[in-house]
Formats: sequence, structure tokens, C-alpha cells
Amino acid sequence: MKIKKSVVAILASGIIGLSVMAQGAHALGTQNENMSPLEHNMIMFNEIGAPAAKKNLSDYQGEVVLVQFWATFCGYCKANFPKLSAINERFEGQGLNVIAVSTDSDGDVLMDYLQSENPGVQIAWDISDTVSTAYEVSSIPHTFILDRDGNIIHEQIGAYSSSDVEVLEQKISAVIGN
Repeated sequence: MKIKKSVVAILASGIIGLSVMAQGAHALGTQNENMSPLEHNMIMFNEIGAPAAKKNLSDYQGEVVLVQFWATFCGYCKANFPKLSAINERFEGQGLNVIAVSTDSDGDVLMDYLQSENPGVQIAWDISDTVSTAYEVSSIPHTFILDRDGNIIHEQIGAYSSSDVEVLEQKISAVIGN
């Protein structure tokens, strides 16, 4: 009889736990439906790896944005930086912003990396994972191209091959109007 009561208690607590989680997920889902991913805050870093400003992706409204989500522990992410830097240089002055958004949980690790390495692109930190959650980033590197209205026009998961870079450049050229 004791085993039967224990099983019932475990099942009841599991059902209650699932119900609470479902209510929380629904509340979060409702909140996220009403919020544009453009409104989530990021900490921007300057060229020497120090925090410089707090920004939203909506600050880039009217411009084309290439956003790569990455982390310092991700070798594939860091391997994309020279390609992102080359894309940034190619479209310089044409209304393209290239932003690498770090999903690192430790800001000190991120700052140490930025102070020892120069990724060659603008770096932001998604402190609470709100930006990556809004964009449903499940693996890194994960890249998006946003048009001037903030709409996603292209999505790329993984490291870039030469043909991937060509596709990114073609998509950017098309939305910029080159």
C-alpha cells in the first residue's frame, strides 16, 4: 500500500509540475508574441573589448543587418569571423551592419576573448538570452539577414563555406539594391 501511495504522490506532483511549466510557457509565449525580436536589449562592445552601449536591433531599422549568434567556445563561430569581416568590408557604407551576438553566459570570458582577439566585426552580448530566444536560436553559429524593416530574409546555420558566403552576399546585394 505504501508503494501505491508513493507512486500516486509522484504522479500527482509530476502532473502539477507539468501544469505549472505549461502555464509559464504559455505566459512566456504570450509575452513574446507581443514583443518584436527587434526590441530586445544587447550590450555592444567597442574595438578594445569593453562594454560601450546598450542597443536594440530596432536601432538598426532602415538598415540591412547580418546577425550571427556565436559563443567564445564555438570554433566554427570564430572561423566565420574572417568571412563576416570581409562581408562587412565589401558592403561598407552601403547600409549593412554586421553584428556578432555572443550567447556566452560569462561576460568576463567574453571580454577576455575580445581583448585578446579582434573578430573584425561589431560584437554584442545577449546577456539574458532574450535575443537568441526570440530568434529561436537552437545551435550556433546561427546567422540571419534582416531587411530594412527587420524581417528575416535569410537564415544560415553552421560554419560558412565559400558558396555560403556567395549566397549571403547575393542576398545582401538584393536587399540593399546593388
